[in-house]
Amino acid sequence: MKKVLPLYIVLALTLLGFFLWSARLPPFDGHPEPEPVTFEELSVDHDAVRVDGTAHYALRVTQDRPGRFGRPDRVWYVFPLFAPRDTSGTIIDVMVASPFEPENMLSFEDVTLEGWALPKGSAMSPRLEEAFREAGYTFQDDYFVIEVFPLDEE
Repeated sequence: MKKVLPLYIVLALTLLGFFLWSARLPPFDGHPEPEPVTFEELSVDHDAVRVDGTAHYALRVTQDRPGRFGRPDRVWYVFPLFAPRDTSGTIIDVMVASPFEPENMLSFEDVTLEGWALPKGSAMSPRLEEAFREAGYTFQDDYFVIEVFPLDEE
C-alpha cells in the first residue's frame, strides 16, 4: 500500500490541476495573448482570439452566472456577431458572451473583441437559442461562442 500511495497523490494533484485549468480558476485565471484573426478564419480551434465584426443587439439577452471560488456573480450579455458591416445577416456562426453591457440605443455596432473561442455549450442553452430563433435568427450546426475577456480590475 505504501508504494501505491504516491501514485494516488500524484493522480489527485493532476486531476485538481486539470480541473482548475479547465475552469480557468486561480492560478490559471489569466488569459493568453489573443491571436488576431479575420472573421472568416474564426473557429473553435483557436484558444484566444481578437476579431473585428458587427454585433447585433436586436434582442437584449442576459445570462446570470453564479460566482465560484472567490469570483463574484456576473451578468453576461449574449448577442450574435457577424462579419464586419453585416447588418442584414440572420444565420449565426458566432455568438458572444460579454460582461460589458451594450449601449441602450444601439441595434448594431462594429466591434473588436478579445476572448476565448469556446464550444456553444459553454454559454448557450436551448432557452437562449430558442429566443434568438423567435427573433428571426437561425444557427449553423457548428456555431461557437466567444467569451469576452473581463477587465483585469474585476
